[in-house]
Amino acid sequence: MRMVLHCGFHKTGTTSVQKMLDRDRALLAPQMQIALKAEIRAAALAARDWSATRNPAKMSAYIYDLALFFESLDPDDPRPLCLSCEDLCGLMPGRRHLTDYRAAAELLPALCEVIQEVLPASDITFYFSTRAPESWVKSCYAQHLRASGLRDDFPTYRAQYLPHADLDADIARIAKAVAPHRVAWSALEDMTGRLGPLDPLLDLVAISTELRAKIAPLPPANTALDEDVKAALLEINRTQPPGPKRNKIKLDLVRAARKREQSTRR
Repeated sequence: MRMVLHCGFHKTGTTSVQKMLDRDRALLAPQMQIALKAEIRAAALAARDWSATRNPAKMSAYIYDLALFFESLDPDDPRPLCLSCEDLCGLMPGRRHLTDYRAAAELLPALCEVIQEVLPASDITFYFSTRAPESWVKSCYAQHLRASGLRDDFPTYRAQYLPHADLDADIARIAKAVAPHRVAWSALEDMTGRLGPLDPLLDLVAISTELRAKIAPLPPANTALDEDVKAALLEINRTQPPGPKRNKIKLDLVRAARKREQSTRR
């Protein structure tokens, strides 16, 4: 089975890719199989946990849950598999004191071993979307404000994480670790085609021109938040105790901001 594994990175257009793949599963089904985080949720969670803890039990759970997924596939299905889940590289840097994707150089070889054990004739290509360091760090910061209790202002966060924001170096480590399997990548800034960040992935899967023409582009997902919204999220993290109440306040704030964005587009 031919496989294209889109394993990262966070904040490089992956959500937009996954939204289009999920929406168009039926349309694309004649030419490709699609698997997203929903299909490997337990393995993705174990990968995140292992990246932060290096607990051997988490790695065992990751391997076991991946095996369950790949055993569920039909080895005689001639269609290539496209699996898109950035959590297979572990947690996004900036969470739980991680500064890079060094964990991926161990998580992804383990993924290869599972595939080769379950589907030994597989042809594996890894694909990564990347982003310029400054833009990537800024986007990660906004995500952490939304999804975690981050209390640092942006200059403090930037000073800590920008020196490590080298996704090309992460890819080089991964390519060495998963050799001889192919590793491909594309920068978000170069994804200017009609389908944006989905285009390079469809190139690798080799979807026909006729089928691609039927895919409708979506507006970018998880677009940048205004500075006043980020300032409000930081203030909430600094003043509200952790828990469901704080999470709801932040969720309502972000939803209101997104609603205003949609109204402006119209």
